[in-house]
Amino acid sequence: MPRYTIIAVMSFLLVLTNPFKAGHGSSTSAVASWPIEAMQAWGSGNIAVDFGDRGLWNYSGAWIQMTRLNPRHMEAWGDNRLAVDLGPHGLWIFDGHVWEKIS
Repeated sequence: MPRYTIIAVMSFLLVLTNPFKAGHGSSTSAVASWPIEAMQAWGSGNIAVDFGDRGLWNYSGAWIQMTRLNPRHMEAWGDNRLAVDLGPHGLWIFDGHVWEKIS
């Protein structure tokens, strides 16, 4: 099996098993056409955008998917954190690098 096929399969499996950090960048034109459920400015130059079933994305010069899950609510917390209510998955804090479940 070619090396790139193996990498693609491993990446796909990672997306299925890990709802956080599930996506890479996406084109601005694709993301711009999705309906927005909520937005929250947080940290320095970040905006988190809830695209419903398409998940939670962050924009800070480029679009990055933060999670495939659909948040119920989110709030900026402190200087550089985002608190996100993921419903049955719990309440989580994102510091720009790592997700931490707090309840």
